[in-house]
Amino acid sequence: MFLNFTNHPAAGWSAEQRRAALAYGVILDLPFPDVPPKCSTAEVAVLADAWAARILAMHPDCVLCQGEMTLTARVVQLLREHRSLLDEVALYLLQKETITGDELMVYVNADAKSIPDHTGDEPVDPA
Repeated sequence: MFLNFTNHPAAGWSAEQRRAALAYGVILDLPFPDVPPKCSTAEVAVLADAWAARILAMHPDCVLCQGEMTLTARVVQLLREHRSLLDEVALYLLQKETITGDELMVYVNADAKSIPDHTGDEPVDPA
C-alpha cells in the first residue's frame, strides 16, 4: 500500500505519478492534519507520535509525508525508527500466516519496541 499522507489527494495526481505510486499497491489518501501556528514543540511531538502510530498500524509499504515541516520531520523520524519493527512484523506474519490483534500487540510491545506512550499528556485524536 502507498500511503499518501498529504493534503494533495491522489485523484488529482498525473497518470505518471499514480502509476509510480501503484507500484507499491493500492493508494490510500490520509489527509495531513492542520497544525495550529501557536502549537508548542511538545504539542507537535504528541501529534506526531499519534499520527505515526496510526500510520504504522496501517502497515504501508511506502509513505508520502508532506505538510507542516515540524510535524512532517517528527513523523518521518518515527517511521524511520520503527521501520525495522515493520519488517519484523511482516516476517512474523509470513511465518504465522494469521494472527489476532492481541497476538500482534504482544509481539510489537515485546522489549518495549512500541512508540512511547504519552500517559498524562493531553489526549490526541489523530482521526
